[in-house]
Amino acid sequence: MAMFRRIHFILISLSIFLIGPASFANFCSRVHVKAPAAETSVELETELTARVSTLLTSKDGRVLSLFEGEARNHPQTQAALQKVKALSQKPIDEVLLDDLSSEIRADVMRISIIAQRLVFSQSAGGGRVIPHLKVKPEYVEKFLLREKVDLGSPETPLNGKLVELHLRSKEASGDLLERTASVYNLLGFRTGSFHMHIVMNLPSSWIQRNPEINTWRFIEYWRRINLFFEMRDMVEKGLAIIENTSGRYMNFAPLKQKEISQAFTYLTKATRD
Repeated sequence: MAMFRRIHFILISLSIFLIGPASFANFCSRVHVKAPAAETSVELETELTARVSTLLTSKDGRVLSLFEGEARNHPQTQAALQKVKALSQKPIDEVLLDDLSSEIRADVMRISIIAQRLVFSQSAGGGRVIPHLKVKPEYVEKFLLREKVDLGSPETPLNGKLVELHLRSKEASGDLLERTASVYNLLGFRTGSFHMHIVMNLPSSWIQRNPEINTWRFIEYWRRINLFFEMRDMVEKGLAIIENTSGRYMNFAPLKQKEISQAFTYLTKATRD
């Protein structure tokens, strides 16, 4: 059976790259593929647990700095600060986050997110950053974590539970994945799939020489690459193409007409601007 799977995979792979309007080699010569030109980024969406809170702090490490402006008047803020003061037996403006147990620290951080009344937005660069939280400098340096902490979902401003951390680097994507696995181990998480962005330059001048044709060539190249690696994963993991048990399935969404059309519209505009 294993040998049959591998033969099937080889035949599928050959069909992916050799059958169509151009061969794989022809795509390589025309698409001008480049290595990442800026940074590779991994997004870690995680609950703000006790262990995750050990990576985070406020701008000066104080508890009170989590609650600035109107957030200090929030009903949950008052209750949280009273509890912290009673446990630490210090003036509240002198209590550090690291003075608290990890469980209490995580609770205080979650309440601070709720008290800030933040608004989640999908727009790039706006509406997702949690302004009063940041990753500690030692973890920024050791794991290449970005200092900023983002809201993890539209529900986070209401419950403070889900946050998003970012690892970014100019190193090879595989090396960054190893760092990501180290962060997962530090947080006690099971290593799973990662959401990674690999930056590259769009071949704008090449696309604009024949936008209708070259845009489709560009999309088709990456579509075939995507299909190849998904098929490879199926062979390595021993999954049938139609198998979908316990959430284990391969995502072929990029091959659907809707996503291909969206990619065409985006690339046409992006290479023209």
